[in-house]
Amino acid sequence: MFSEREPGDVERVETAAIYLADGRVFTTPRPGRHLDVVQEVIAALGRDEWHAVEEHHQQGFVTSEGYFVGREAAWQLAEEAGQLLDCAPTGPRGTLFSEDIW
Repeated sequence: MFSEREPGDVERVETAAIYLADGRVFTTPRPGRHLDVVQEVIAALGRDEWHAVEEHHQQGFVTSEGYFVGREAAWQLAEEAGQLLDCAPTGPRGTLFSEDIW
């Protein structure tokens, strides 16, 4: 799913993601937004289960290494990898939104 890194490559932000309290992670292909991920979760779980877990989820991103990271850690990775667009930040500085990178 994610590209393999070459030696010396920097870890990058790959996809918007939602982490559920039970450990499941849902993603959507780039340039998907977190709302797109919510729709993926609803499609997979159903609206009732989404409403049961929605307040216990975390929005973030999956990296090129396959790790889920929160918005703040994702900002640092995107900044180090040179992924931030000129218009960034779209939210509080240091908190990544998908609009900041695609």
